[in-house]
Amino acid sequence: MVQIAEMFPKQCCRKCALFCGITISFIVLGILIITFRAAIYKCIISKIFVLQADSYTFDMWKTNPLPMTLKLFLFNWTNPGEVLNSSVKPHFQQMGPYTFDETKEKVNITWNDNNTVSFYHLKRWWFNQSKSNGSLNDAITSINPTSLSSSYGARNWSYFLKNGLSIFLSSIAPSLHVTHTAGQVLFEGYEDSLMNMANRMPTFIVGSSLPNFDKFGWFYTRNNSETYEGHFNMDVGLTGQLGKLYSWKFMQHTPYFRDKCGDISGSAGEFFPANLNKESLVNFFSPDLCRYMQLEYEKEVDVNGVLGYKYVAGDRLLDNGTKVPDNKCFCNDDCMPYGVLDVSACRYGTPAFVSLPHFFKADPYYGSIIDGMAPREDLHDFYMIFEPKTGMPLKVAARIQVNLLLQPVDGIRLFQNVPKVYIPVLWFEQIVTIPSEFTIFVSLLKNFESICIAAGIVCILCAVVLEAFCCSRACNKPILSREHALKEIVPLTEKTGFEA
Repeated sequence: MVQIAEMFPKQCCRKCALFCGITISFIVLGILIITFRAAIYKCIISKIFVLQADSYTFDMWKTNPLPMTLKLFLFNWTNPGEVLNSSVKPHFQQMGPYTFDETKEKVNITWNDNNTVSFYHLKRWWFNQSKSNGSLNDAITSINPTSLSSSYGARNWSYFLKNGLSIFLSSIAPSLHVTHTAGQVLFEGYEDSLMNMANRMPTFIVGSSLPNFDKFGWFYTRNNSETYEGHFNMDVGLTGQLGKLYSWKFMQHTPYFRDKCGDISGSAGEFFPANLNKESLVNFFSPDLCRYMQLEYEKEVDVNGVLGYKYVAGDRLLDNGTKVPDNKCFCNDDCMPYGVLDVSACRYGTPAFVSLPHFFKADPYYGSIIDGMAPREDLHDFYMIFEPKTGMPLKVAARIQVNLLLQPVDGIRLFQNVPKVYIPVLWFEQIVTIPSEFTIFVSLLKNFESICIAAGIVCILCAVVLEAFCCSRACNKPILSREHALKEIVPLTEKTGFEA
């Protein structure tokens, strides 16, 4: 009878010890999660945002994981015959989009001892007729870029040299405008007599530094080329900022712009700094423009349920020194009104100038001297949206327009009396939005520390509830045990005649 009574306290002690161990473990776990949440976050970030051959990020960086399309719009010059008529503005009709599916891959990857990686871009494009408005056989009339480049390069020559070039152009390329198919203007290229002649003669005779191409096309030789965009070297994130560009084409400073404007700086294009704020500038390098570009904060926006900061093309990019004095070195001593950037030095001496499509945000001067422009913010702005804590891009809308400067050149008959006009040639659009399944991952990273605090509190609360339950059972156990023991003892007393 005594053994039966002693059995219950021993069982109770064992259970209480077990419950106490579990509750203490939950409390310690909760405190550890809350205390070291920042360290845990940094550890996870260091695994994700460090580029190594075996890292999670590498495969996504090496081959773009998202489907990409490139939309190209061409401007058809509808009244080139009226170019010398000062009372008639040049009129342009937008054609397209001509849509191309795109793949992008890093090739010739080299891991360097100084925690950087070197690589080339390999891009491929395929025409997508179903997503296009028009055919690659559409006839497009535009300014003749090769003769324009020749006259632009010769604008400061002596009278005798310009006269010789004038005779040469009149016999080889007698027209200011050319008409070719959209496919030829873009990727296929077309034969050009002046270019063919230039390839056989010294550069100074034609006044241009055109590359040694057998055809002219704005994207000719670019499709399926590993080397077109040049050699890149960037930080892998072990000791520095992941994605920071250190050199391009083996240069740390380009020859195309003076002073700090020629610096190779900013992101290489895929990775950006974390902890962005509303005063931050998003800085990245564009191989197409041979310069860095800076975007400025505009507003907060929602992308698939994630709050992002929107950075747009503003004064830091579009000004030529009037509002931002530091930008004056981008002008090369010939600053234009706001909104158009000189990239002629980067484009083989061609008088190429870039802007936002339809001269959006540019000085009204550009749109006032031509017809056919209809700028709209929703269609023509350049912007990038980031989750500010992680610096991960949520949406990118890259839009740039290429313009050629037509201006009078004394001594060259073909360009003697033409007006000064920035002629729109084409513009491209590439929009990439993070898929909804990726936004879950971004949200987890963004709210990781809050999630850790919540998880720690849950662990501690579970411990409290478990301890309360244990105490409740312990308090009720003696009564239940006594009642149970009495039930066992009563029958024995009845049989033996003894009192309990």
